Amino acid sequence: MKTKIAVLILTLFMTAPTFAQDKPKDPSNPDSGVLNLERQIILKDHSKEETISINIDKEVQAFILRVQTQVMEGKLTVEIYDPNQNKEGAFSVGTQLNSSIEELAKGQINLEFFDPQKGTWTIRIKPEKAYGDINISSLTNYN
Repeated sequence: MKTKIAVLILTLFMTAPTFAQDKPKDPSNPDSGVLNLERQIILKDHSKEETISINIDKEVQAFILRVQTQVMEGKLTVEIYDPNQNKEGAFSVGTQLNSSIEELAKGQINLEFFDPQKGTWTIRIKPEKAYGDINISSLTNYN
């Protein structure tokens, strides 16, 4: 298990993503700009469903969402829902080999929405005895 944790930590440092560069604010519109939020979740034999919310409450021109996962044991399903609870994307990733062999399964989804719906967007995380991590990056461009 210590080896798996060491691999996870090393992988996290080696794959730290550069998601987007912020463009400068429009001086004529002080309420314009770009907001980049990042969240990392570490799973340790986790099986409870979790929900992450992203609130789109301004005049957003574009909303970009990236979810990256790494699973060393177990299975993980990620689902993305808009404010009307319409599923906008989903994927599952998990290990398949027996526990005597170390395995790292990765998954990623990138979604772009132009003139997205205002309200609370939801990311549902459904792990099954999962060891691994989830990285969520969201970028909103508003004016």
